[in-house]
Amino acid sequence: MGSSVYTTVDTRILAATNKNLKALIEIGDFREDLYYRLNVFAIESPALRDRPDDIILLAKHYLKVFERRYGKSVAGFTRDAEQALSDYEWPGNIRELINVINRGVILCKDSQLNSIHLGLFPASHGSKPIEPRHHQIVSEEAQTADRLSSWMKDQVALALADPKAMPSLGPWMEEDLILACMASNQEVLNRAAQALDMPESTLRRKVARIRKKYRDGIVQRPANWYSTMPTINGLVQLAASLRQPLLELVSQALIKELESQPIHHQDAARLLGVSLPTYRRLRAPLS
Repeated sequence: MGSSVYTTVDTRILAATNKNLKALIEIGDFREDLYYRLNVFAIESPALRDRPDDIILLAKHYLKVFERRYGKSVAGFTRDAEQALSDYEWPGNIRELINVINRGVILCKDSQLNSIHLGLFPASHGSKPIEPRHHQIVSEEAQTADRLSSWMKDQVALALADPKAMPSLGPWMEEDLILACMASNQEVLNRAAQALDMPESTLRRKVARIRKKYRDGIVQRPANWYSTMPTINGLVQLAASLRQPLLELVSQALIKELESQPIHHQDAARLLGVSLPTYRRLRAPLS
């Protein structure tokens, strides 16, 4: 520009888009002549969710990459973790997958990456969608409520099978749900706080405390902990429909299951992870 001398330049133009350009041309939002100038050799790159066979292969590749980067030894993924990776829709495509594996390797203190390291949880299968759409939404919420109840029942039964251990199920569930919500919101704190219906400052403190526990290697979960856990998106949708904070919803579901068991309130309080007076106060509305 501004010169009186022509300069010859050898160039190659690479153009990428996630839009349907032909559809945009039809409605006048993209120039047709520009489309034909660019469209010499087109390469379609399907979204990661459209090529499910690649998900585990890519996950294993990046696991090795981050193993080397952080000097760790991780044998692979647990069965639940592989199922969770396959079930997730990956709106952020491979970039999101890379970040999930990176975070998982950072958090992992075990021989394998599990669902909580990844912040992803396997979905339950076997339910058929119901049409029309508004019936489908109601059905999905009902299914999530059933999965939440099933999760509570399974974990309480597991805890009561070993009365000496009596783990704090309530704090475990809160920690896992917070990490899952952070992962589903691409680690954006304010978005996760909105989904949880929680002040951002409170969530920041909780996330810092949870991640410190992972770094210190003091996080333990039963082997079948995630087998009936509902998806975080389903729980967020259910909590929103009930106009109730998600963690409060889960806490009340746990209290409801504890109240159905022939156990002392002191033991129920230990499982919920609160003092006996606090447990009595929390159970009062349900009574």
